[in-house]
Amino acid sequence: MGLWKGSYQNQTQQWLRWWDSEGNWLLTGRNKPAQEREGAQAQGPVIDRQQQQKERLTAYWRLQAIDPDLI
Repeated sequence: MGLWKGSYQNQTQQWLRWWDSEGNWLLTGRNKPAQEREGAQAQGPVIDRQQQQKERLTAYWRLQAIDPDLI
């Protein structure tokens, strides 16, 4: 546990926060869903690229008379 200075519910002051052993604060309450959304948005381009690669590979297999559903 440690001190953090910042704004919370329209009050700027020092707050007690939970920290991990490396000094990163642990997300709780409203912070956790926001952080998860940001993480999902950051992974969006990676997922899109993986989906495109999958579609190209599937199309290639079909051209080679290979059923991708059997692999």
